[in-house]
Amino acid sequence: MKWTKKKIVYNVLQLVFYGVVPLALVFLTYGSIGHTAQAVGFKIAAPGIILTVIVFLCFKKLFISKKLADAHERLNAHRASLEVKTDVCEISNIEKVIKNLGTTEVLLNSVVPILLTVLGIVTCKVLESQLLRLSGTLGFILLSLIFGTVFAVLDAREVKSKYMGVNQ
Repeated sequence: MKWTKKKIVYNVLQLVFYGVVPLALVFLTYGSIGHTAQAVGFKIAAPGIILTVIVFLCFKKLFISKKLADAHERLNAHRASLEVKTDVCEISNIEKVIKNLGTTEVLLNSVVPILLTVLGIVTCKVLESQLLRLSGTLGFILLSLIFGTVFAVLDAREVKSKYMGVNQ
């Protein structure tokens, strides 16, 4: 495929509107946010929240998921053995174990939604003072991405064979 002047211009404009303009908007908006208590809290809390989510997801992957899978396997094994047992004392013990394992499984399953909701609330509190500024910045980024998409469509439609001698 032949690189025409239009195709080069479209690619450059696409790069500008997809990458440069959104980054410039973020740096202009948040690069000099000030030294108020809310601004410092925003700068500290936003990376802190992101780091907390990453650490929590790693913790979940390494520990909670394994414990949950183990509890689920043991719960199913006890439920299966409950079906074949006839001794009343043994059935009572298995029922207690099933109740405890079921409670553990429910608690481990609810850890993620509860912590994500808490992180959402903390994030909202952190962003509360910056929400209007963030909304405006995201609006301009959306506009820039739309312009980038227009140039990407124009670039996709600019097809010329490199062996075509005459432009038509």
